[in-house]
Amino acid sequence: MKKNSEMGSTTRASTSSNAGSGSNQTVAAREAFQVLLELSKLLNTGLDAETLAICVRLCENGVKPEALALVINQARQGVSKSNSSSNVATNFDAKR
Repeated sequence: MKKNSEMGSTTRASTSSNAGSGSNQTVAAREAFQVLLELSKLLNTGLDAETLAICVRLCENGVKPEALALVINQARQGVSKSNSSSNVATNFDAKR
């Protein structure tokens, strides 16, 4: 009878330690993301925390980082061209 109660306490102890490791993993993930965000800022990527988190999730789900970088750069170029086109149109209208 005593052995059964000891086993139950061991099971409970391991279950509670697993719960603790889950929170440890969460803390570690947050710390890793903060380091990644700092690197992103140092490299002047222009990615905010939300966008970087989306990029990380995409990579975790199998998107190739090189392909993701290419898409982001192309999107930025498109936005840049669009903004410069609207500035030209605005300047043209102002000259009339």
